[in-house]
Amino acid sequence: MAAVRDGGRAPGRPALLAGSLVGLAGLLDLLAGLGRLASEPYVLITERGIHHLHTSGWIALHLVIAAITTAASLMIMTDRRWTAPLGSGVVGVSIVVDLLFLPYEPLRALLAIGLEAGAVLILVRHGRLWPRLPG
Repeated sequence: MAAVRDGGRAPGRPALLAGSLVGLAGLLDLLAGLGRLASEPYVLITERGIHHLHTSGWIALHLVIAAITTAASLMIMTDRRWTAPLGSGVVGVSIVVDLLFLPYEPLRALLAIGLEAGAVLILVRHGRLWPRLPG
């Protein structure tokens, strides 16, 4: 049996779909960050030699944001009134971090941004972020 939300009904399909999309993007970011922790795969080749680009601080930030995004996906799935705005704020921060990683990993970043933007679009389209006005 599904959990009960504010109005006494089970969570709706839009909230479950949006939460699933955000969760998938969060897991994608989390796994990519863990893979990047093992090595420093980015180098800059110039006339003076090869320089390693140290991105460990950015990777740690990305891992924290990915873990928070994954937790926000579980909140969105509960379909409580306060979870959609809070979750979409977390997703907005995650999109900005993914945009910063776009030059380093374009395919993964675009996939995560697409999943997260789709989730926010679903939440907006089905009136989860702002209540619908009567009339």
